[in-house]
Amino acid sequence: MREVDEIAQRLTPRAWGRFIDLAVKRHRVAPILSGALRGVSIPGEVLEALQGAARDAGIAALRQKAETLRIVDALGSVGIRPALLKGWALAERLYGSAGMRQSRDLDLLVTDAEFDEAARELGRIGYVADFEPCSDEMALPPSARVSKDIELRLPGADFTVELHARSIAYRGWPGLDALDGGMLVQRIDQTGRTIMVPSPRGDLVFLSVHGLQHVFSRLRWLHDIATLIEGRSDAKLAEDLAAAISIDAGHFVRISALLAVLVFGSRWPSSWRRPALAERVAARLILGAIPGEGFAESGGIDAWRRVALKFLVAGTLSQRLSLLSRSKRMLFDRE
Repeated sequence: MREVDEIAQRLTPRAWGRFIDLAVKRHRVAPILSGALRGVSIPGEVLEALQGAARDAGIAALRQKAETLRIVDALGSVGIRPALLKGWALAERLYGSAGMRQSRDLDLLVTDAEFDEAARELGRIGYVADFEPCSDEMALPPSARVSKDIELRLPGADFTVELHARSIAYRGWPGLDALDGGMLVQRIDQTGRTIMVPSPRGDLVFLSVHGLQHVFSRLRWLHDIATLIEGRSDAKLAEDLAAAISIDAGHFVRISALLAVLVFGSRWPSSWRRPALAERVAARLILGAIPGEGFAESGGIDAWRRVALKFLVAGTLSQRLSLLSRSKRMLFDRE
Protein backbone atom coordinates (compact mmCIF):
# COMPACT_ATOMS: atom_id res chain seq x y z
CA MET A 1 0.00 0.00 0.00
CA ARG A 2 2.95 2.33 0.63
CA GLU A 3 4.03 1.95 -3.00
CA VAL A 4 0.52 2.82 -4.18
CA ASP A 5 0.54 5.86 -1.91
CA GLU A 6 3.84 7.04 -3.39
CA ILE A 7 2.54 6.67 -6.94
CA ALA A 8 -0.66 8.53 -6.02
CA GLN A 9 1.34 11.48 -4.67
CA ARG A 10 3.23 11.81 -7.97
CA LEU A 11 0.13 11.98 -10.20
CA THR A 12 -0.83 15.32 -11.73
CA PRO A 13 -4.43 16.62 -11.83
CA ARG A 14 -4.54 15.72 -15.52
CA ALA A 15 -3.38 12.17 -14.75
CA TRP A 16 -6.04 11.83 -12.05
CA GLY A 17 -8.67 12.94 -14.57
CA ARG A 18 -7.48 10.25 -16.95
CA PHE A 19 -7.51 7.74 -14.10
CA ILE A 20 -11.17 8.47 -13.34
CA ASP A 21 -12.09 8.25 -17.02
CA LEU A 22 -10.44 4.85 -17.34
CA ALA A 23 -11.73 3.47 -14.04
CA VAL A 24 -15.36 4.57 -14.44
CA LYS A 25 -16.05 4.67 -18.17
CA ARG A 26 -13.73 2.22 -19.84
CA HIS A 27 -12.77 -0.50 -17.38
CA ARG A 28 -15.79 -0.05 -15.07
CA VAL A 29 -14.01 -0.94 -11.84
CA ALA A 30 -15.13 2.00 -9.68
CA PRO A 31 -16.86 -0.16 -7.00
CA ILE A 32 -13.69 -2.23 -6.59
CA LEU A 33 -11.34 0.76 -6.51
CA SER A 34 -13.47 2.80 -4.13
CA GLY A 35 -12.89 0.12 -1.50
CA ALA A 36 -9.33 -0.86 -2.47
CA LEU A 37 -8.04 2.72 -2.29
CA ARG A 38 -9.26 3.43 1.24
CA GLY A 39 -6.32 4.71 3.22
CA VAL A 40 -4.47 5.91 0.11
CA SER A 41 -3.76 9.63 -0.17
CA ILE A 42 -5.80 10.56 -3.22
CA PRO A 43 -7.50 13.88 -4.07
CA GLY A 44 -10.92 14.31 -2.51
CA GLU A 45 -12.60 14.85 -5.88
CA VAL A 46 -11.15 11.57 -7.16
CA LEU A 47 -12.45 9.63 -4.15
CA GLU A 48 -15.81 11.37 -4.53
CA ALA A 49 -16.00 10.41 -8.22
CA LEU A 50 -15.20 6.77 -7.44
CA GLN A 51 -17.69 6.60 -4.59
CA GLY A 52 -20.35 8.28 -6.71
CA ALA A 53 -19.83 5.79 -9.52
CA ALA A 54 -19.94 2.94 -6.99
CA ARG A 55 -23.26 4.23 -5.59
CA ASP A 56 -24.64 4.51 -9.12
CA ALA A 57 -23.53 0.93 -9.80
CA GLY A 58 -25.37 -0.27 -6.70
CA ILE A 59 -28.58 1.50 -7.69
CA ALA A 60 -28.30 0.24 -11.27
CA ALA A 61 -27.77 -3.32 -10.04
CA LEU A 62 -30.96 -3.17 -7.97
CA ARG A 63 -32.90 -1.94 -11.01
CA GLN A 64 -31.44 -4.69 -13.16
CA LYS A 65 -32.18 -7.32 -10.55
CA ALA A 66 -35.80 -6.18 -10.36
CA GLU A 67 -36.03 -6.23 -14.15
CA THR A 68 -34.55 -9.74 -14.19
CA LEU A 69 -37.52 -10.87 -12.09
CA ARG A 70 -39.96 -9.28 -14.55
CA ILE A 71 -38.20 -10.90 -17.51
CA VAL A 72 -37.98 -14.32 -15.82
CA ASP A 73 -41.73 -14.18 -15.14
CA ALA A 74 -42.53 -13.08 -18.70
CA LEU A 75 -40.35 -15.70 -20.38
CA GLY A 76 -41.42 -18.34 -17.89
CA SER A 77 -45.04 -17.77 -18.93
CA VAL A 78 -44.15 -19.17 -22.39
CA GLY A 79 -41.95 -21.97 -21.06
CA ILE A 80 -38.55 -20.31 -21.52
CA ARG A 81 -35.94 -20.39 -18.78
CA PRO A 82 -33.01 -18.14 -19.72
CA ALA A 83 -29.52 -18.15 -18.26
CA LEU A 84 -27.98 -14.90 -17.02
CA LEU A 85 -24.34 -14.18 -17.90
CA LYS A 86 -22.13 -11.74 -15.94
CA GLY A 87 -23.95 -8.74 -14.46
CA TRP A 88 -25.40 -8.40 -10.99
CA ALA A 89 -25.62 -12.17 -10.49
CA LEU A 90 -21.88 -12.63 -11.05
CA ALA A 91 -21.20 -9.73 -8.65
CA GLU A 92 -23.20 -11.50 -5.96
CA ARG A 93 -21.35 -14.77 -6.53
CA LEU A 94 -17.86 -13.25 -6.59
CA TYR A 95 -18.07 -10.24 -4.29
CA GLY A 96 -21.18 -10.81 -2.18
CA SER A 97 -23.01 -7.73 -3.48
CA ALA A 98 -24.90 -7.08 -6.71
CA GLY A 99 -23.48 -3.56 -6.92
CA MET A 100 -19.80 -4.55 -7.04
CA ARG A 101 -19.77 -4.69 -10.85
CA GLN A 102 -20.62 -1.72 -13.06
CA SER A 103 -22.97 -3.11 -15.69
CA ARG A 104 -25.12 -1.54 -18.37
CA ASP A 105 -26.87 -4.61 -19.72
CA LEU A 106 -28.50 -7.91 -18.91
CA ASP A 107 -27.01 -10.78 -20.93
CA LEU A 108 -29.60 -13.51 -21.37
CA LEU A 109 -28.81 -16.86 -22.98
CA VAL A 110 -31.52 -19.02 -24.57
CA THR A 111 -31.56 -21.96 -26.97
CA ASP A 112 -32.04 -21.79 -30.73
CA ALA A 113 -35.57 -23.11 -30.33
CA GLU A 114 -36.39 -20.41 -27.77
CA PHE A 115 -34.64 -17.42 -29.34
CA ASP A 116 -37.33 -15.98 -31.63
CA GLU A 117 -40.12 -16.51 -29.09
CA ALA A 118 -38.00 -14.95 -26.35
CA ALA A 119 -37.43 -11.88 -28.55
CA ARG A 120 -41.18 -11.62 -29.22
CA GLU A 121 -42.00 -11.94 -25.52
CA LEU A 122 -39.48 -9.23 -24.63
CA GLY A 123 -41.16 -7.06 -27.26
CA ARG A 124 -44.52 -7.75 -25.63
CA ILE A 125 -43.28 -6.33 -22.30
CA GLY A 126 -41.91 -3.20 -23.94
CA TYR A 127 -38.46 -3.93 -25.36
CA VAL A 128 -37.45 -2.70 -28.82
CA ALA A 129 -34.67 -4.34 -30.85
CA ASP A 130 -31.85 -2.03 -31.98
CA PHE A 131 -30.83 -4.34 -34.81
CA GLU A 132 -32.48 -7.08 -36.83
CA PRO A 133 -30.46 -9.69 -38.78
CA CYS A 134 -30.59 -9.44 -42.57
CA SER A 135 -32.99 -11.71 -44.44
CA ASP A 136 -30.22 -14.16 -45.40
CA GLU A 137 -29.22 -14.51 -41.75
CA MET A 138 -32.82 -15.00 -40.63
CA ALA A 139 -32.91 -18.28 -42.56
CA LEU A 140 -30.16 -19.65 -40.29
CA PRO A 141 -30.60 -20.97 -36.75
CA PRO A 142 -29.88 -18.06 -34.35
CA SER A 143 -26.67 -19.67 -33.06
CA ALA A 144 -25.32 -19.98 -36.63
CA ARG A 145 -25.69 -16.27 -37.42
CA VAL A 146 -22.63 -13.99 -37.50
CA SER A 147 -23.97 -11.90 -34.61
CA LYS A 148 -24.68 -14.12 -31.63
CA ASP A 149 -27.14 -11.70 -30.03
CA ILE A 150 -29.64 -8.93 -30.50
CA GLU A 151 -29.75 -5.85 -28.32
CA LEU A 152 -33.08 -4.70 -26.98
CA ARG A 153 -33.86 -1.43 -25.25
CA LEU A 154 -36.63 -0.52 -22.85
CA PRO A 155 -37.65 3.11 -23.39
CA GLY A 156 -36.55 5.19 -20.40
CA ALA A 157 -34.30 2.49 -18.93
CA ASP A 158 -30.59 3.06 -18.31
CA PHE A 159 -29.62 -0.47 -19.41
CA THR A 160 -30.19 -2.83 -22.31
CA VAL A 161 -30.95 -6.52 -22.68
CA GLU A 162 -28.70 -8.60 -24.90
CA LEU A 163 -30.43 -11.80 -25.98
CA HIS A 164 -27.84 -14.43 -26.89
CA ALA A 165 -28.27 -17.57 -28.94
CA ARG A 166 -24.81 -18.83 -28.00
CA SER A 167 -22.60 -18.13 -25.02
CA ILE A 168 -19.35 -18.02 -27.01
CA ALA A 169 -18.74 -15.62 -29.88
CA TYR A 170 -17.23 -18.23 -32.17
CA ARG A 171 -19.77 -19.91 -34.43
CA GLY A 172 -19.78 -23.70 -34.43
CA TRP A 173 -17.87 -23.93 -31.16
CA PRO A 174 -19.31 -25.68 -28.09
CA GLY A 175 -20.39 -23.19 -25.45
CA LEU A 176 -21.20 -23.47 -21.77
CA ASP A 177 -23.87 -26.11 -22.46
CA ALA A 178 -21.08 -28.48 -23.52
CA LEU A 179 -18.86 -27.70 -20.54
CA ASP A 180 -19.00 -30.35 -17.84
CA GLY A 181 -20.34 -28.70 -14.67
CA GLY A 182 -20.65 -25.36 -16.44
CA MET A 183 -24.02 -24.16 -15.09
CA LEU A 184 -25.90 -23.92 -11.80
CA VAL A 185 -29.07 -22.36 -10.36
CA GLN A 186 -28.96 -19.06 -8.45
CA ARG A 187 -31.78 -17.69 -6.32
CA ILE A 188 -32.80 -14.18 -7.30
CA ASP A 189 -34.61 -13.06 -4.16
CA GLN A 190 -36.57 -14.18 -1.11
CA THR A 191 -39.56 -15.24 -3.23
CA GLY A 192 -37.59 -18.32 -4.23
CA ARG A 193 -37.48 -17.47 -7.93
CA THR A 194 -34.27 -18.64 -9.59
CA ILE A 195 -32.26 -18.26 -12.76
CA MET A 196 -29.61 -20.38 -14.44
CA VAL A 197 -26.08 -18.91 -14.25
CA PRO A 198 -22.56 -20.18 -14.98
CA SER A 199 -20.86 -22.15 -12.23
CA PRO A 200 -17.40 -20.99 -11.04
CA ARG A 201 -15.96 -23.25 -13.75
CA GLY A 202 -18.36 -21.82 -16.30
CA ASP A 203 -17.49 -18.26 -15.26
CA LEU A 204 -13.76 -18.96 -15.59
CA VAL A 205 -14.14 -20.37 -19.10
CA PHE A 206 -16.72 -17.84 -20.28
CA LEU A 207 -14.88 -14.78 -18.94
CA SER A 208 -11.59 -16.03 -20.40
CA VAL A 209 -13.02 -16.52 -23.88
CA HIS A 210 -15.14 -13.37 -23.69
CA GLY A 211 -12.26 -11.27 -22.37
CA LEU A 212 -9.81 -12.43 -25.01
CA GLN A 213 -12.44 -11.98 -27.72
CA HIS A 214 -12.46 -8.33 -26.67
CA VAL A 215 -8.70 -8.26 -25.94
CA PHE A 216 -9.62 -7.38 -22.34
CA SER A 217 -10.69 -3.88 -23.33
CA ARG A 218 -12.35 -3.88 -19.88
CA LEU A 219 -10.08 -4.89 -16.99
CA ARG A 220 -13.20 -5.67 -14.96
CA TRP A 221 -13.36 -9.09 -16.67
CA LEU A 222 -9.73 -9.80 -15.80
CA HIS A 223 -10.30 -8.80 -12.17
CA ASP A 224 -13.23 -11.23 -12.09
CA ILE A 225 -10.92 -14.00 -13.35
CA ALA A 226 -8.28 -13.15 -10.74
CA THR A 227 -10.95 -13.26 -8.02
CA LEU A 228 -12.26 -16.60 -9.30
CA ILE A 229 -8.79 -18.15 -9.30
CA GLU A 230 -8.02 -16.92 -5.79
CA GLY A 231 -11.27 -18.50 -4.57
CA ARG A 232 -10.63 -21.94 -6.14
CA SER A 233 -8.36 -24.70 -4.90
CA ASP A 234 -5.57 -25.93 -7.15
CA ALA A 235 -7.33 -29.29 -7.40
CA LYS A 236 -10.55 -27.63 -8.60
CA LEU A 237 -8.60 -25.47 -11.04
CA ALA A 238 -6.97 -28.59 -12.50
CA GLU A 239 -10.45 -30.00 -13.13
CA ASP A 240 -11.60 -26.67 -14.54
CA LEU A 241 -8.71 -26.56 -17.01
CA ALA A 242 -9.32 -30.16 -18.11
CA ALA A 243 -12.98 -29.35 -18.77
CA ALA A 244 -11.95 -26.20 -20.69
CA ILE A 245 -9.51 -28.20 -22.83
CA SER A 246 -12.32 -30.62 -23.71
CA ILE A 247 -14.14 -27.79 -25.53
CA ASP A 248 -10.99 -26.20 -27.03
CA ALA A 249 -10.93 -23.39 -24.47
CA GLY A 250 -7.86 -24.39 -22.45
CA HIS A 251 -5.51 -21.90 -24.11
CA PHE A 252 -7.99 -19.06 -23.46
CA VAL A 253 -8.13 -19.93 -19.77
CA ARG A 254 -4.35 -20.22 -19.44
CA ILE A 255 -3.58 -16.92 -21.21
CA SER A 256 -6.26 -15.14 -19.17
CA ALA A 257 -4.90 -16.61 -15.93
CA LEU A 258 -1.40 -15.44 -16.88
CA LEU A 259 -2.73 -11.94 -17.54
CA ALA A 260 -4.40 -12.01 -14.11
CA VAL A 261 -1.01 -12.85 -12.58
CA LEU A 262 0.67 -9.98 -14.43
CA VAL A 263 -2.00 -7.35 -13.73
CA PHE A 264 -3.53 -8.28 -10.36
CA GLY A 265 -0.91 -10.56 -8.83
CA SER A 266 -3.18 -13.59 -8.54
CA ARG A 267 -1.48 -16.96 -8.25
CA TRP A 268 -0.62 -19.36 -11.05
CA PRO A 269 -2.20 -22.72 -10.07
CA SER A 270 0.46 -25.23 -9.00
CA SER A 271 -1.61 -27.97 -10.63
CA TRP A 272 -1.11 -26.42 -14.09
CA ARG A 273 2.07 -26.74 -16.15
CA ARG A 274 4.10 -23.57 -16.40
CA PRO A 275 3.09 -21.08 -19.11
CA ALA A 276 4.48 -21.96 -22.54
CA LEU A 277 6.49 -19.42 -24.55
CA ALA A 278 3.59 -18.80 -26.94
CA GLU A 279 1.28 -18.10 -23.98
CA ARG A 280 3.78 -15.69 -22.43
CA VAL A 281 4.21 -13.85 -25.73
CA ALA A 282 0.43 -13.60 -26.26
CA ALA A 283 -0.10 -12.30 -22.72
CA ARG A 284 2.62 -9.65 -23.07
CA LEU A 285 1.28 -8.47 -26.45
CA ILE A 286 -2.25 -8.17 -25.07
CA LEU A 287 -0.99 -6.45 -21.93
CA GLY A 288 0.82 -3.92 -24.12
CA ALA A 289 -2.31 -3.26 -26.17
CA ILE A 290 -4.79 -2.72 -23.33
CA PRO A 291 -3.77 0.91 -22.55
CA GLY A 292 -4.09 1.92 -26.23
CA GLU A 293 -6.30 4.89 -26.99
CA GLY A 294 -9.30 3.92 -29.10
CA PHE A 295 -8.37 0.25 -28.88
CA ALA A 296 -11.98 -0.80 -28.38
CA GLU A 297 -13.28 1.22 -31.34
CA SER A 298 -14.15 0.07 -34.87
CA GLY A 299 -11.94 0.90 -37.83
CA GLY A 300 -8.36 2.17 -37.99
CA ILE A 301 -5.00 0.66 -37.17
CA ASP A 302 -6.00 -0.22 -33.60
CA ALA A 303 -8.84 -2.39 -34.91
CA TRP A 304 -6.47 -4.29 -37.21
CA ARG A 305 -4.06 -4.74 -34.32
CA ARG A 306 -6.87 -6.00 -32.13
CA VAL A 307 -7.99 -8.58 -34.72
CA ALA A 308 -4.39 -9.75 -35.13
CA LEU A 309 -4.14 -10.36 -31.38
CA LYS A 310 -7.46 -12.20 -31.33
CA PHE A 311 -6.25 -14.33 -34.24
CA LEU A 312 -3.10 -15.11 -32.26
CA VAL A 313 -4.99 -16.47 -29.25
CA ALA A 314 -7.61 -18.39 -31.27
CA GLY A 315 -6.46 -21.99 -31.01
CA THR A 316 -8.26 -23.83 -33.80
CA LEU A 317 -8.92 -23.30 -37.50
CA SER A 318 -12.69 -23.08 -36.96
CA GLN A 319 -12.19 -20.41 -34.28
CA ARG A 320 -9.99 -18.38 -36.61
CA LEU A 321 -12.43 -18.65 -39.53
CA SER A 322 -15.29 -17.56 -37.27
CA LEU A 323 -13.14 -14.69 -35.99
CA LEU A 324 -12.46 -13.42 -39.51
CA SER A 325 -16.17 -13.51 -40.32
CA ARG A 326 -17.08 -11.58 -37.16
CA SER A 327 -14.29 -9.03 -37.63
CA LYS A 328 -15.56 -7.45 -40.87
CA ARG A 329 -17.72 -4.91 -39.06
CA MET A 330 -14.93 -3.89 -36.69
CA LEU A 331 -12.31 -3.58 -39.43
CA PHE A 332 -14.42 -1.79 -41.99
CA ASP A 333 -16.94 -0.10 -39.66
CA ARG A 334 -19.91 -1.57 -41.47
CA GLU A 335 -22.45 -4.35 -41.02
